[in-house]
Amino acid sequence: MLLNVRELAAKKQRIDLRAELPIDGVFEGRRDAASCGPVEALLTAEAVSGVVEVRGTLVAGVEYVCARCLCSYCRRMIVPFAESFALESDWSEDDETLRPVDDDRIDLRPYIEEALQLALPFVPLCCEDCRGLTPDGVNRNVYLDADDGLRIDPRWEALKSWRWKTGGPDG
Repeated sequence: MLLNVRELAAKKQRIDLRAELPIDGVFEGRRDAASCGPVEALLTAEAVSGVVEVRGTLVAGVEYVCARCLCSYCRRMIVPFAESFALESDWSEDDETLRPVDDDRIDLRPYIEEALQLALPFVPLCCEDCRGLTPDGVNRNVYLDADDGLRIDPRWEALKSWRWKTGGPDG
């Protein structure tokens, strides 16, 4: 997705950018996320005082792997996008919010990919109350009685009775 900086500065008005970008390689090497489809970029670009500001929203369907039960699930990801660019002549190293541009065109794809990477959840969960796996690898969300045959480690047995004496979940 290319943005012509000179053209934008000459028009002195906002430009709406809308594109669907394939994001296949963005999550390469990650075990917790894989792409489900293209990212839809709904952006607005504007040149103000030698600075090009690009703002908008990125929408993508992402396939995650739950950190507790290891099941795959898809979720729609809506990411706010905001980047500011300055031409090399107007850029100073003191301003960390601006990205320098030395060409007439800006390729927005790397910045879009970066925004998607940073918006991924640190620990993806299929649902907030995901019960995870048993030590045998059985999904507790699917087999609700999967814990019935579990033997409690004798070292932890005393804690079970202590919790009930102090007003645990059943008393």
